[in-house]
Amino acid sequence: MKIFGYREFQNEKLFLIKDISQINNTPPNSNILFDYNEDILQYVSKEKLPFSVITSSITETLISADFSAKYIVIKGKDLLLNIQKIADTYMFDSKILYLGKNEADIEYCALNGIDGIIFENSIIKEYVK
Repeated sequence: MKIFGYREFQNEKLFLIKDISQINNTPPNSNILFDYNEDILQYVSKEKLPFSVITSSITETLISADFSAKYIVIKGKDLLLNIQKIADTYMFDSKILYLGKNEADIEYCALNGIDGIIFENSIIKEYVK
């Protein structure tokens, strides 16, 4: 299980963008994170950039996995268990991460077989303008 942003532990950083123009402001080879957007998805895939996607539906998740997102971030628990089951069934290369709020969410993810958890503080927002 992957755990991003827990206390001061160092791990891979995800750089949140809102549009394609912000990609130039991220460090080289950084993992670009964005809310599901087909234009950005096609761009990062075409440019072979490492990326992760925040999705809010099963369809968005399936499309993101098909484009080879490294991580697929799920905000709410409503979809989380169903998406993880689908990811396991279809053997996604993408890992499913829950956007956690507190330490209890680590245990919830572990007990429910979720690939990982990401806390808000591990998403780099201030770097991207």
